[in-house]
Amino acid sequence: MIHSMIEPLRKLGLQVTLNKGVVTLDQDTDLCTKGNEISPEQAKLLKLFEYKMALFRLTLSAHWSDGDFTNFDMDDDDEE
Repeated sequence: MIHSMIEPLRKLGLQVTLNKGVVTLDQDTDLCTKGNEISPEQAKLLKLFEYKMALFRLTLSAHWSDGDFTNFDMDDDDEE
């Protein structure tokens, strides 16, 4: 992390110092706890440290293009 990040990190609640040109965290800190909502400040810190909190998946079940419909759903037997 670059030295210009010291002040923004301090404003976000971290206790950091510059030690021989390296940004150093002065004490262990939990950024967030599983199951609890995170604050905007916590979200900014997680983004700065490039920590991903969520996994996004998309399952394509159908496709419509130029008047053609394609159904990819494997559970077509359940139709009534």
